[in-house]
Amino acid sequence: MSRYWYAYLGGSGTQPQLNPANYRLLPEDQLVDCKPTCFGVNEICAVLTPAGGTTPFSPFSQNIQNYIIAALSNTSITQFPQFPSKAYVFKKD
Repeated sequence: MSRYWYAYLGGSGTQPQLNPANYRLLPEDQLVDCKPTCFGVNEICAVLTPAGGTTPFSPFSQNIQNYIIAALSNTSITQFPQFPSKAYVFKKD
């Protein structure tokens, strides 16, 4: 199954970062070396997940949810899992 990067747009409620409806497909021109370009504050930037269309499939897999939770609890690491593993979650740094 193909995977695509989805940008986190923000949201409300408890743990909005875990809600796939708060993400939108990133166009190819916003990727560098097949990774999203992330600038700004220390928060979720994008997730790599199976393509669901404009928004990712819901719900996120347990692995993606775990990576998002780990990213939110760590202020110094911007990629989950950490390099050299393939990244599935990026944070803005």
